Formats: sequence, C-alpha cells, structure tokens
Amino acid sequence: MRLDGQVAVVSGATRGIGEAIARRLARDGASVVLTGRSEDAGRRVESEIIADGGRALFVKADHSQRDQVEAVVEHAASAFGGPSTLVNNAARQDLSDGTALTVGDEVIGEMMRVHLQAAIWAARAVIPHMQRRGGGSIVNISSIGSVFPRPGFLAYATSKGALNSLTLQLAVDHARANIRANALILGRIAAIPELYEDAAFRESSRSLSLLGRVGEPWEVAAACAFLASEEAGFITGALLPVDGGAMLRRNE
Repeated sequence: MRLDGQVAVVSGATRGIGEAIARRLARDGASVVLTGRSEDAGRRVESEIIADGGRALFVKADHSQRDQVEAVVEHAASAFGGPSTLVNNAARQDLSDGTALTVGDEVIGEMMRVHLQAAIWAARAVIPHMQRRGGGSIVNISSIGSVFPRPGFLAYATSKGALNSLTLQLAVDHARANIRANALILGRIAAIPELYEDAAFRESSRSLSLLGRVGEPWEVAAACAFLASEEAGFITGALLPVDGGAMLRRNE
C-alpha cells in the first residue's frame, strides 16, 4: 500500500472531511492518530478503522490550546513512532463571523488560533520527527474562501488566507530536509449533513462549480492521500484546488 510504514496525524477527524481523510490514510497503510473535541465520535472512528484492519489512535484535543496540540504529536510518537504526515484540518465553523464592524475580537482570536497557530504548533512539533525520518508531508486544509471571500466572513477568510501563506513558508523553510508542504483549497464539500441534506442549500451549492455538483469528503481524502504519498514527492508549495472548478467559475 502507498502509505505503508507512515505515521499520520490528522486533526479535526471525528466527522466529515477529517474523518474521511483519517479513514483513507489508514486504508492506504498509514498508522493514524486522529484528534477532535468529541470523545464519543473520536472513539467511534478509531474503533471502526481498527475493525477494518487499520491502525488508529484517537487523542482528544482542543486545537486552540498549544499544550494539547503538542501532546497529540507525542502520543503519536509513543504509539506508532515519529509522524511522517501532518494534516491540519481542525476548523471552527460554529462561530458567529462578520465584517470588520461586527465580528468580535474573541471570534477572530479563536479562528486564528485554530486555523493558523495550531498548524504552526503542530508543524513545530512534527518537523523534528520528520527530519529524523528523512522527510515528511504537511497538508493544510484551506478553503476557496481564502481566495474568494464571501461577505461577512472576515475571521474565517483571513485565517485561512494566513494558512495558505504558512503553507508556502513551510515549503520554503524545510525543503532541504525533504519536508513538503501543500494545501488543499476546498470548494463546497458535502461534509456537514445538517447543511447538505437541505435541498435548497445543496442545489445552490451545485451552481457554484463547473462540474455542477458539490464535492464529497472522500474526494478530498483522495487528494490528501496523494499529497502524503511518495507519488507527490516532487510537489511542494502547491495550493491545490479541490473545488470542481469553482475558482474558474468565478471568472465567468
């Protein structure tokens, strides 16, 4: 399998896109440490991966807390060995965003901690392990909103835009250690059932992409598994759209 012998840390992996990524990396042979704030959901994903023949460990973590992010990496190293893949997927989409005139400082701070600072903390913790392994792959999960922001999403768009810049900086700073850093720029993905089960929302989402449909979590997971693998060994500093052509649609 393409990821045999690899150890992956996937944040925000108790549902949706993160869960799909954790399952795909495990199916491709990686030992996966998955994180999230829900103990019940995390244990469910962990046990189902193991039941399917994979190797998995759930570590409960709040990614706005530096010590908890660092502890995840140490749990991974203790259970499976030093991580070779880091997927920064944890996100806050349950906060009340707004404009510069309406969004609260606490919302801006939380978005920046979870989307940007947590990714830095995690990278800082895994890079020494990757150096000892002779290389590794960091995949940051970003959003089309970082490139084409929607009205009223200042904190989200700004934090994801900063994550894009972090991706490029990590690629430049650690290429000599054979550590690659890339980001997936996601369009509308059917990851939140309560949204995508709504027919009107799903129909409006279809019109945003050239392909005329929303993406599925497994499609994001497939792109992530590729970037984690040696098949992507000459790809670093890429901001790869997984958006069904939505960014091109914006130019119509």
